[in-house]
Amino acid sequence: MKLATGLAALTVAIASTLAIGQANAIEEQEGFSSNPSARCQPALPAFDEQVRKRPLAMVNQGTTNAFVNCAFETEINLSTAQLISVYVSNATAAPVDVTCTGISGYEGRTNEYLPLTMTVPAGEQSTSPFQWADNDFATGSAGLISVACTLPPGTAINDSYVDFLIDDAVDAPPIP
Repeated sequence: MKLATGLAALTVAIASTLAIGQANAIEEQEGFSSNPSARCQPALPAFDEQVRKRPLAMVNQGTTNAFVNCAFETEINLSTAQLISVYVSNATAAPVDVTCTGISGYEGRTNEYLPLTMTVPAGEQSTSPFQWADNDFATGSAGLISVACTLPPGTAINDSYVDFLIDDAVDAPPIP
């Protein structure tokens, strides 16, 4: 009898705690930061030879452009907004243009590509990041934004950030 009463009380306590959490749901800002070795990789095996995968940066040490892809993780089930930021640097003696493209969508379905180009000063990191928000895409990001960068010789992806809002009162979207 005591076991049944104890289990009933425990069940009520857990249910009450969960109900309070749902009733007081508010949006929370979450963020993840990472060096590119955690999120990025050369786009093709042909670029493996020229892209040095350092702990702090992915550097194009070759003599031609290299292509690098980056994928990001978020809390898709509860996420209500998303922002991706990527910084690049230039180790050469002259300013150089770097292009990165934000990509939203799923393989085999409607995708959207938003390229951005910036000039990175000689011997410096970009003063501002490449950035894409889910609402930059006409069809939204559906929780997924990837980035593909064209790195000229001597340039690097330095660090990346994912920021998003979580609202635990929002129903999880269906998984496509």
